[in-house]
Amino acid sequence: MPPDPPKPHLFLCNGAGLSSRRKLWRELKATELITDGPASNVVIKISEISKSLTANVPKRAADLIEIAAAVYVADQLSRRTGRKAQDYGDLWYRDIRMEIAVRDPDFWNQEDVAGLLSRMLNFISGDNFEFAFCELDEPPAVENYLEFGSGDPNPEGIEKVLLFSGGIDSLGGAVQELSAGRRIAMVSHKPAGHVAGLQKSLVKELVKRASVSGNAPLPVSVWCNKKGLVEKDHTQRTRSFLYVTLGAVVARIFGLDAVDFFENGVVSINLPLAEHELGARATRTTHPQTLAWYSQLLSAVFEQKFQVRNEFLTKTKQDVVEIIKHEGQGELIASSVSCMHTRETTKASPHCGVCSQCVSRRFATLGVDGGALEPSRLYRHDVLTEPRKRTEDRTIAERFLGFAREIAALEDSADFAQRYAAELARVTRFMPFAPSVVIDSVFDLHRRHAEQVNAVIIEAMQASAEDQYLGKIADGSMLAFGFGTSGGDHKAALPKAAQPSEADGGSRPSHPLSKNQMLLLTVLSEAKSLMSQADMVEATDAKGHRLTRKTIGGELKELRDLDFVCYPKGMRSGAAITPGGRSHLAEATAHQLPTSDALMTR
Repeated sequence: MPPDPPKPHLFLCNGAGLSSRRKLWRELKATELITDGPASNVVIKISEISKSLTANVPKRAADLIEIAAAVYVADQLSRRTGRKAQDYGDLWYRDIRMEIAVRDPDFWNQEDVAGLLSRMLNFISGDNFEFAFCELDEPPAVENYLEFGSGDPNPEGIEKVLLFSGGIDSLGGAVQELSAGRRIAMVSHKPAGHVAGLQKSLVKELVKRASVSGNAPLPVSVWCNKKGLVEKDHTQRTRSFLYVTLGAVVARIFGLDAVDFFENGVVSINLPLAEHELGARATRTTHPQTLAWYSQLLSAVFEQKFQVRNEFLTKTKQDVVEIIKHEGQGELIASSVSCMHTRETTKASPHCGVCSQCVSRRFATLGVDGGALEPSRLYRHDVLTEPRKRTEDRTIAERFLGFAREIAALEDSADFAQRYAAELARVTRFMPFAPSVVIDSVFDLHRRHAEQVNAVIIEAMQASAEDQYLGKIADGSMLAFGFGTSGGDHKAALPKAAQPSEADGGSRPSHPLSKNQMLLLTVLSEAKSLMSQADMVEATDAKGHRLTRKTIGGELKELRDLDFVCYPKGMRSGAAITPGGRSHLAEATAHQLPTSDALMTR
């Protein structure tokens, strides 16, 4: 039976009562959240701030801190129902209403403010947030959330406030700024468990190295803990709202009008790798639309222009690794942590090796000096060779490679824009450049990412050719997905473009293809993906099948014998093999796999 849809959730914060007359909310049992005092169950702290600097914090900023903390905790206390890929959608989304007592309810109840807050959080989390605000009795001072340091940092010396997560991208940002001679404040959201110790060690090493040149960064820890409350969801999509709020308050304390993320552009723009990754499944932490809305909200709160920026929007993760290496800090990469499964980390192996962050990170480091910048033992599961047992982990691995193949096969930014029109519209609207310029830049970013990913997997496949021939590649591993021999559902093993389409004459086979047939079809699809579209022309045979040709050396050859059908453009783009071609394929692979020369006939 399918799981029940998620129940709506109601939160009353800092003594607020329910103002809605809707039956939906009045029949619910509310959860109370309190951010200050002896009864508090939400604990907020910003460390290493001097008492002399607190005058820069307006009262609305204290409201914002409490709102962001309440949202962050409510996110964790609201259970999602859908967990499997087919459940993402209605079973994933939640309805969350928050009634919050604040110092300036007239400001927060404005449609331009409350509406923006709802839209922003809905975009980030995929949920449906709604807000109502009332007057807060006896509001606590903002100093209650500050943990004063022993020194008195000079605000004139701090040039930038960076949000430092301890991953490769934020490490690259810190290294870049320190190498440029800037003094920075590094705001870190204090994680739990072993990650906290690893992050602390990394910050300490950065401070030590920068101290030699006299521009040591100022580390600032921020954290928000729930007390006496049981977590029901671990996705924490709204964590970035809390994180950027605390970072922005720190920036205002130092008299600055901006806070900086450093996140590679592929993750920031986060094009869906597959249809089930739309909506809440696709993270939008540093998406240009998110940053624009953060900037708009914070400008209203601070009553002056304030910016939330991402200076790595045009960088791939491998580009960031190159920056760290180029600045002579490559050995710090092994101390950074990128894994999303922080509760499972150990000091010896802080990366799981199967989540999307680990896959992206490992491919980036393998692309620079073959992974010499970090030992493989840091991953509990080898990213390339170990099988993925969970369906979700297998999907991440297959789609990571499939996405790179599909991007590499696109002819130009026009094809790219057609395929990702809806997602790109969300980017171009919030960038201060002409849409064509933005699309060209985003296409160039993703094409470089695809080239980098393909180079890593192809090199690994070449090194594993003997194991593949001897059948030693583990089913469900990334190498198996690269070779197209992952076992199980053959469709899951093939790149999306290679799956037969019932439209256009590519009907589904009446029986499963053999392993050799699967491999051959994957090879054909890989050939299509690697073709330069400039070298592709279309022809039509007597049966009306459209064929794809490729220039090999000086000779034009066709994949005619197999009736291999390619549609490089339009809604039905992809590759398929016709019924006649499938019969030929069955005969050709009955005893042995033909060579590529045997497939290419004049």
